[in-house]
Amino acid sequence: MTASRFVCIVLLGTAASTGALCATSARLYWTDRGAGTIQRVDLNGGNLETLVTGLLEPRGIALDPQGGMMYWTDHDTGKIQRATLDGENIEDLVTGLELPRHLALDVAGGKIYWTNNKKVQRSDLDGANVEDLVVDVPNPEGIALDLIEGKIYWGTIILPVGSDNIKRSDLDGSNVEVVIDPTPNPTGMDLDLQSGYIYWTAQHSPATIGRATLEGEDVEDFLDGLIAPRDIVLDLEDGVMYWSDGTLIRRAGLDTLSVVDLVSGLDTPAGIALDPGSPGDPVPAASPGGALVGLAVLLLLGALLVARRRPV
Repeated sequence: MTASRFVCIVLLGTAASTGALCATSARLYWTDRGAGTIQRVDLNGGNLETLVTGLLEPRGIALDPQGGMMYWTDHDTGKIQRATLDGENIEDLVTGLELPRHLALDVAGGKIYWTNNKKVQRSDLDGANVEDLVVDVPNPEGIALDLIEGKIYWGTIILPVGSDNIKRSDLDGSNVEVVIDPTPNPTGMDLDLQSGYIYWTAQHSPATIGRATLEGEDVEDFLDGLIAPRDIVLDLEDGVMYWSDGTLIRRAGLDTLSVVDLVSGLDTPAGIALDPGSPGDPVPAASPGGALVGLAVLLLLGALLVARRRPV
């Protein structure tokens, strides 16, 4: 995997037509419950930026990279908010919620899905048309969407300890069923629809990342010995998972399970999301020697693509 997936493809031709088509770098975004911030970083842990400050207790976060927007919940103010990916133009989308936690986007369908106190809900992307999909849900936490099969997955934390589980329903909240029971402390989750797995973070007792099939079979502690994992996001293209853990942002290869600490010294990182990067605008060449520069960049690109597949 390259450090930031920043790639420029040079278009070779005449001096007048030579240019480069650049892709924006991939980044991780997360909320920090304790600091009241939203931050981002390159996939190698570099270029740490604080995008939003002054929040009370931001929890879940989800991205619409093509639309250039990020969405998050603020647990203590009862809001769902959004801003540009640079943290500008903050909007209140849904207000008056009780304890909103995690959220997921169906951008093509124009919907936000989230867990609230005792509810799973959704609205339009602009916050209109709020619907209660599933009610009387004890302490719903992590949420993920299977838009191929039309399913919502969510975790519930139930007292007494040991009664937690993961459930799913259709996108309209019908056909609720238990997928995995018991599942200790499923606070965050993500889906691998290619291979048919669900991954979740268990923040306490024990502090692990769990995995099972989407049908709830082959349940396992996929990675243990963690601190307090709160949320997880998968990068299936590069075979990597990222998660918030105690005061850290961490990653591991899905095959090697070799843990790397990307960012340390945070307060209480919570929700986490991945922007895989997207094509940018063509950048014209500045000199008649653009073709030679283009050849050099293509050679560099080849080297980067080889380096990209090195083990994590």
